[in-house]
Amino acid sequence: MRSPDGDDGAMEPELREISRFLGLHSPFDRLSVAGRSAAVRALRIRYHRRGETVFQAGTEPTHLYLVRSGAVELRDPEGDLAQRMGEGEVFGAPSLISGAPTARSAHTVEDTLLYLLPAEAFYRLRHGEPDFEAALSEGLARRLGRALRELQAEPASAAPRTDLLAPCGDLVGRAPVMGHPDMSIRGAAIRMSNAGVASLLLVTNGEEVEETGSGSHAGEVSGGEGGEHPGEDRLVGIVTNRDLRTRVLAAGVSPEAPVRTVMTADPITLPPSASRLDAILTMVREGIHHLPLVEEGRVVGVVSASDLLREQALHPVFLGDRIRKAPTVLQAIRVARERERLFLALARGGLGPWEVERILTGIADALARRILEVREEGRKGVWLVFGSQARREMGLHSDQDHGLILPEEESDPSAHGPDGNRWGRLGRGVARALVRAGYPPCPGSVMASEALWRRTLDGWDRKFLRWTRRPELEELIHAGILFDLRGLGRGASAADVLRARLLEHTRNNEIFAAQMAALAVRNPPPLGIFRRFVVERSGDQEPALELKRRGIQPLVDLVRIHALVAGIPEVGTRERLERLGRDGVISASGAADLREALDFFSTLRQRHQVRRLEEGGRPDSRVAPAELAPLERRHLKDAFQILRTQQEHLGRRFQTGRLGT
Repeated sequence: MRSPDGDDGAMEPELREISRFLGLHSPFDRLSVAGRSAAVRALRIRYHRRGETVFQAGTEPTHLYLVRSGAVELRDPEGDLAQRMGEGEVFGAPSLISGAPTARSAHTVEDTLLYLLPAEAFYRLRHGEPDFEAALSEGLARRLGRALRELQAEPASAAPRTDLLAPCGDLVGRAPVMGHPDMSIRGAAIRMSNAGVASLLLVTNGEEVEETGSGSHAGEVSGGEGGEHPGEDRLVGIVTNRDLRTRVLAAGVSPEAPVRTVMTADPITLPPSASRLDAILTMVREGIHHLPLVEEGRVVGVVSASDLLREQALHPVFLGDRIRKAPTVLQAIRVARERERLFLALARGGLGPWEVERILTGIADALARRILEVREEGRKGVWLVFGSQARREMGLHSDQDHGLILPEEESDPSAHGPDGNRWGRLGRGVARALVRAGYPPCPGSVMASEALWRRTLDGWDRKFLRWTRRPELEELIHAGILFDLRGLGRGASAADVLRARLLEHTRNNEIFAAQMAALAVRNPPPLGIFRRFVVERSGDQEPALELKRRGIQPLVDLVRIHALVAGIPEVGTRERLERLGRDGVISASGAADLREALDFFSTLRQRHQVRRLEEGGRPDSRVAPAELAPLERRHLKDAFQILRTQQEHLGRRFQTGRLGT
């Protein structure tokens, strides 16, 4: 094969097409333009009819093979099938490329077109192109991780990117205003008024101070304009305008008392490098409106909620705080329905799925707590959440999955019928409110509105014991989500007790593990025999890949099984993977593979949902392969291949074949 020297533009059209194809597939996608041109010049083309042998056992291949079209089977030394290779995949001899699948023999199972790179040309590229050399040793996970970082660096939306990840220190426009904790309350108020600030940072350096007749403080900290002070002073407290109203005026405290009596001691701080999102989430979580910024012990400023809210794009992040302060349930529901706007703000701000899911879960948690707060029964029972909400992995329109732990003195509510007690009214009331907020009811009716999911702690324990000791396969299909559980609000520690008891039942329980594993391998990735996508139709919709049902959910199920059998208390999928890899339950590389696959599935789904919302559609998880760029399709296949491999390992470990599934 011949082509002129130089870049792709100097090539003949058919050679440019070959160069373009190489640029879509690893390791050739890591070549420079000159390197890819050299590879194109060195390539040979070979066509094989179906059933022909590419190379036989006992022979050492002298080329690196790249499948242009068709499919090839690789067989191991015993003649068993090792792997099937499809378009864009490479194979060859171990002496050529350690990262590629190797075999003693290779045979075509379709009419196949191959590109062959001779060994001498391969070695020239390997020694002259560092990125190409690095790509040779990349496994699926490393390749997928690189693709994920590149994907996340691209805007998820055509809309202007917001500054959620910008440092909150950028918002500090003046030196901090500070005082001493022994100054009078009156002196602190005067200083705040003169400086035009809503908070005063209180620091100490151990020096004695004296009160002056003016109500200020002789030892008041003031290091020039704005009250800047040397870095050796230690932050010990903060007082705000709200403190002066609620802790002084409303409480009748003398303004001559030391300000330390009403300050917030040892305030929560962040470094100035923390993101604006970090600042917002800290404020919402802790119920505060001012955050001192401290770097290496030195106070550099204060960021307030008002500072953050000056940027309109950041308003949605305060949804959880607004829900908690909503005067009525109806108002809380209205606020929760704004979460699509929140989702877009977060995605446009550069947040990945893991952070977005946790924030969306926080919105659902806040709404459920607010509903329970205004109902008398909600202050006595323990509200349980299951599935994605328990794992803090909720999407925009995740289903409801919840139940109740009843007080021990309560009799079994099923004895009074589904409608005959206050707990049933509570469950139905919360479920209806959540539906109004846009959370669909659980298709399997795993909700506290059903008597089956309202039990005492011992009642729940007995239910889990039966499921894990005498599991019925079909029953476990509907019960799987209950094995991820978390408590909300008052008495949430009871949920921790229940989860600990559950782990006692599942730890090293091979029968339970085999049944759950059999369910997990029932839902294989949507890859055909040659790693082509198997798309699905839904009504009149175009064929598409259901990323949640065929990718994310099977991966979550697989990780849950390993965690339950190992007795790992973590509930979140990513936290479970970290622990599983660290404890050696699965290999560190296997845990890394699954984490990269989960992040890739979730990132593609998030980007798809952003596009759907911006187009005025309803966000879903159905992604058409044609919607993806060629490299995205390639890496999505890698992610599905990781899932398939780990499902096979799970099936072998727990011998699911013996169950006849």
